[in-house]
Amino acid sequence: NANCAGVNPWNKSTAYPRGSQVTFNSHLWVSVQWTSSNSPGDTSGTWKDMGACK
Repeated sequence: NANCAGVNPWNKSTAYPRGSQVTFNSHLWVSVQWTSSNSPGDTSGTWKDMGACK
């Protein structure tokens, strides 16, 4: 399981550089490229699911 302590939830209005971590739907996600509006888990492939928060 992923350690989500101190990781902010994803925010649609925030721009995230590559390597950013967010939480979304109780999972930890890491951006694989710069993104500003693609939500984690969408078809863009912008976010990598690191697993469920523990």
